[in-house]
Amino acid sequence: YAHTLEDQIAERTHEAEQRAEQAAQLSQVAQNRSDELERRALQAQTAAEIAQAANSILDLEELLQTSVNLIRERFNLYYVGLFLVEESNGGKTQYAWLRAGTGEAGRMMLDSQHHLPVDDTSMIGWSILHSQPRIAVDLDDGVSRFHNHLLPESLSEAALPLITRGEVIGALTVQSQLTRAFSAAEITILQTMSGQLANAIGNARLYQELQTKQEAAEAANRAKSIFLANMSHEIRTPLNSILGFTALMLREKGLSAAQQDNLAAIHRSGEVLLSLINSILDLSKIEAGRMALNEQIFNLDDLLASLEDLFRLRAAEKDLLLEIEACNVPKLLQGDEAKLR
Repeated sequence: YAHTLEDQIAERTHEAEQRAEQAAQLSQVAQNRSDELERRALQAQTAAEIAQAANSILDLEELLQTSVNLIRERFNLYYVGLFLVEESNGGKTQYAWLRAGTGEAGRMMLDSQHHLPVDDTSMIGWSILHSQPRIAVDLDDGVSRFHNHLLPESLSEAALPLITRGEVIGALTVQSQLTRAFSAAEITILQTMSGQLANAIGNARLYQELQTKQEAAEAANRAKSIFLANMSHEIRTPLNSILGFTALMLREKGLSAAQQDNLAAIHRSGEVLLSLINSILDLSKIEAGRMALNEQIFNLDDLLASLEDLFRLRAAEKDLLLEIEACNVPKLLQGDEAKLR
């Protein structure tokens, strides 16, 4: 009986040990699932943070570096780099240039202006050329790729194209020190982030292009204002001399009535020209939003006479008859004479 009891106790003990082992395994599975869910949640949060950064950061370099640093940290990766495509040799050759990279290796490659041809000799080039992601779960299997001596511990790599508005503008490389490091779910999240980054890069480039055009327009506007000011000054100097000499000649006694009329016309035309030059300077005030009316009392007959002097010779040269009719208008008006002219 005692022997039977011992056998039963041993059997029960073995069963208990098996159940304990199963419980430990289930606990480990549950822990692994919990860790996996936590990692997925963190990666999804990373995608959301990159989307937020894409909407708030318009400086391209800052956006790219912030994104690769986030991806490396949250996905626990060995290295993350981002390449953008640029054409050279008159558009005949395309290269993918590194624009952001993590760690010391990334800094050194950025300093050396690291770039790769867009062809099948590298995973980045292949991904851009074919507009598809490329995954290498074990780099020791003879995968066709660019062997970078600055990243000797890479054992798996994924290259993901950056596509916006149907155009491939670059690619994202993520590398791990583990083989088979990227699950299907992680690749899906990384592809989502690549799409967000591509759209953000397109927006940042558009913003920079608009900024450049705006700066060029402002520079041209400043140059125009300086040119107008200089030219107005250069024209004023001889014009003031003309006005001065005609005023002196009008005081002379021996002039005929016709000569006096002609000199008076020259003098009035010169004054009108001087007023027009001052109006040219007012253009810069219009652009600056500081244009103002210079209201004063002026003689309408004098204004009409000066306009007739301006156009009389031009009309005569074309054999045209110029007539001005002013009926029932007041002699004196209050307003901006120059703008009315």
